[in-house]
Amino acid sequence: MDFAEQNQIASHSVLEHWYYQAKFELLRRTLSAFGILRPGTQLADLGCGLGVFLTLLEKRRLLSPGQMIGIDPAAQSGQHSIGGTVPIATAWPDKGFDLILLMDVLEHIEDDRAALAQAWTQLKPGGYAFITVPAFSFLWSHHDEVLGHCRRYTMGSLENLLQTIPDLKVKRLHYFYALIFPIAMVVRRARRKTRDAASDLKPAPPWLNLLLKKSLSLESLFARHNKIAGLTVVALVQKQG
Repeated sequence: MDFAEQNQIASHSVLEHWYYQAKFELLRRTLSAFGILRPGTQLADLGCGLGVFLTLLEKRRLLSPGQMIGIDPAAQSGQHSIGGTVPIATAWPDKGFDLILLMDVLEHIEDDRAALAQAWTQLKPGGYAFITVPAFSFLWSHHDEVLGHCRRYTMGSLENLLQTIPDLKVKRLHYFYALIFPIAMVVRRARRKTRDAASDLKPAPPWLNLLLKKSLSLESLFARHNKIAGLTVVALVQKQG
């Protein structure tokens, strides 16, 4: 969850929000398919914001707090993941990692190639990075401006970026959130001239939250085959060596 959105939704409900639940389910399924979540795995969540995914990993007992750290320059001293106990630091610690999350991070950085290359140096040989970025420039809206995005991506543009990093092998590359893509396209275009201070992240009625969570969880089963459209581009990459 981006720091810019922390006042838009109550902290006790953000962990159950359909958007984060769906993306977490995709993360969990992807990491499980490649056997990445194992005893001893060391994970860093770069640009973690409030650390939603760290808390969900902790609460599902997929990794222990001692195996994880969040890294965000905007974090406060002594901060921990929202509703959890995973520490969040402002800079990289002096250690290597088996898994790095870059979930909705690269679009915030002007030189995304340099940011990715720096993260790559923190990854152990054989380690993985799970990357998500917003999709399609024609979906650019007030939402992107509020969150300080520099760009949106396609599968092709993200793949071109990944190919600039030596020893990187793409294991998966696809779109996600296809089920809500048509609705989001209409909403984003309608909000292009909006000038309020809020992003599109809003609380949903319980019935709608449950419906979206269940349907997008089902989508996550088949998302790796989606090469056509979605709100997010997803990549799993591995460091060779």
